[in-house]
Amino acid sequence: MTFIFLCTSMDSIADEPNIFREPTPQWVWGDETLIEPILIYDFIRTNFTSDDGKFANAEKGKFNHVGFDALKPGAYEISVYYSLLNKQWRDAFIKMQTSAYTPYDFGSLRLGEGKIPLDFEKNISSTQTSFIEYSTASQAVFESYRIGAQWSLHGEHALIDAGYYGDNLEGSNPGHTWALHGAWVPINLPGEVVHLGVARSMEYPEGRIDEAGMPGPSTASFKVAPSIILNDVSLESSGTLENVKSIERTGLEALWIAGPVSWQAEYLGARTEFSTTEPSYTVNGRYVFGSWVLTGESRRYNDGTVQNVVPEHAGGAVELVFRYSSVDLNDRPVPGGWERDWTAGLNWYCGTHLRLQANYTRTQSDRRQIFLDPRTFELRIELSI
Repeated sequence: MTFIFLCTSMDSIADEPNIFREPTPQWVWGDETLIEPILIYDFIRTNFTSDDGKFANAEKGKFNHVGFDALKPGAYEISVYYSLLNKQWRDAFIKMQTSAYTPYDFGSLRLGEGKIPLDFEKNISSTQTSFIEYSTASQAVFESYRIGAQWSLHGEHALIDAGYYGDNLEGSNPGHTWALHGAWVPINLPGEVVHLGVARSMEYPEGRIDEAGMPGPSTASFKVAPSIILNDVSLESSGTLENVKSIERTGLEALWIAGPVSWQAEYLGARTEFSTTEPSYTVNGRYVFGSWVLTGESRRYNDGTVQNVVPEHAGGAVELVFRYSSVDLNDRPVPGGWERDWTAGLNWYCGTHLRLQANYTRTQSDRRQIFLDPRTFELRIELSI
């Protein structure tokens, strides 16, 4: 009801001063460094039906991301922020442009904690996503944040990222990972983009050290939940896999933007090898989604990622989105289950500081011959500086 009221009332206030259309506050240091605060308030509500009582409705409203960005154009960027909702550090890195310190442009070097460049959907900032929840494929295959060094060389029509990563700031992800990502962008114009990419990573998990100083077995887990933001109950799960030697992940990504219409698709797979005689375990998933900005704007593409629609009208921008995603966690000898999701969503952008999202998802899942068919409705109000 709040969503409908705000959308229908925008025309009446279109000509009045609107703080949501004001620029993000900035401060300037003496060396021309721009400092921007990161302060995001989230209200999220999730309702379930046809779930056999497996999931509990939930809602939460709180300040989520807190931090700052410091940017000197052409030289360096510092990004530090913490998620109060997930109680985890997210970005905490410095990124330097080599052209500012060397005679030639060798790309950029990022040092610190950030995302590994595999999974096109999750490498988009959580404040820039078209859906409230990530696809089933991304949930199952994505590797968590790690501290490391990443080199990137991004041009107008091609880009490459390569890095080596260790544990995270919480110390909850022991081990190390190598990753390589590349993309070809034959068309890169405002409102007209074609992006085709491939990524590969190799993770080598390590066991956690207990209070007595004894190392435990290296583990891994793959799971999918209909609402990972407020409800951690999974429909599909591999359970905890022990004695993991390595996890090889693969991603294939595609994006097409043509004015107000765009399509995005991705395949994600993970192959787990064990240090014992157990056979390898493979999971795979995919998604495809379409977007139509009813008010005529386009999704933005910059530096290899997609960003929110910026309204060109006083009443904001309205985007209609549809997504199909699936994942299969069944592989001998692990009965992890399979899941298919159909999601329809509506996004309303009022300037650059207020975003409202509404999603309806129909899920079909089967694990160990237990079939569930829940429906999920989610509402998100996101207010940022």
